[in-house]
Parts: sequence; structure tokens; C-alpha cells
Amino acid sequence: MSHILGVPQKELEKLTSVVLSKEILTEVDRLMTCRLARMPLQYILGEWDFHSVTLKMRPPVFIPRPETEQLVELALECLQGIHTPRVLEIGCGSGAISLSLLHSINNL
Repeated sequence: MSHILGVPQKELEKLTSVVLSKEILTEVDRLMTCRLARMPLQYILGEWDFHSVTLKMRPPVFIPRPETEQLVELALECLQGIHTPRVLEIGCGSGAISLSLLHSINNL
């Protein structure tokens, strides 16, 4: 619902009496049908927040796993204090690791 209404998830709780238009209800039905067909939520929404960036998601792009966010955190810890860090990502799927590191480190 947050995605469809364009409202941050934390704000949804405050919306107690919202009237949903026919277009929104049609979109909800479409998204629910996709999910019932076991399509990953990331593909249904077309984007996914990963670490510090929002990634566009569609098949066949690999969906980054939560463990990959932990890997980014570990890499950031290892790169602290290095004046001009260099990073090479081999075999990137969505580019999530590189994009997150680039977003988090100014001089990378």
C-alpha cells in the first residue's frame, strides 16, 4: 500500500479513513495477483531499497539478499581510513554492492 499510495510506510498508520479510487483498487488487485503467482515483491514493485540506494528491479536482475547488505557494511568498515580506496566487484548481478559503496564513500 505504501508503494501504491506513494506514502512512506511509517505514515500509513496515520491514514485511518482514506477512500481508495477504482484505479488504486485495480492496481492493488494486479499486484496481489502477481504476488499470489509467487512473483518476488522486488519485481512486483520494480524497485528495492538496498543499503543506501534504491535499485530498479526486474527479471532477470538478481535480487540482492540481506546478507549482501552485511557484506557492504563489512567492506565499509575495512575501507575506513584508506585515503584512496580501490574496489573491484567481479560477477556483479544488480550492481548493488558497487552502487552502495560508491554512494557511501566520497572518494571511491
